Amino acid sequence: MQSSHFLKFSKISGVDNKFLKDELSEAPTLSFPLKCNTDAFVSSNLVNIFYKEANLYLDKALYQYILSHRLIADGNFSWGAVTQYYSSFFAISGLIRLHEVAFVRISSNDYEIQHDTG
Repeated sequence: MQSSHFLKFSKISGVDNKFLKDELSEAPTLSFPLKCNTDAFVSSNLVNIFYKEANLYLDKALYQYILSHRLIADGNFSWGAVTQYYSSFFAISGLIRLHEVAFVRISSNDYEIQHDTG
């Protein structure tokens, strides 16, 4: 059950409560696997979903970054390096979403999703 705060936030911010995989999987016009350069995916929620995922990835990046510094300060250099790697991974994933591009895997197929502004 979603809290009223989240519903209010999503209504004001336009942030959607779905992820890209959900939006793609629920599209009635798509059949998987998609054919390269022949199938189009249209969704009015796409931009909102990109920004929601960007927020989530950048939050994870910040958490991993803070955690890595704590681990290194405590002498756990190997785990500190691992968490720094994940911080970079999540930051890059979030920045890619801010460019309204995503790479998703559905079943065993990989797809590049882009917001078409034209």
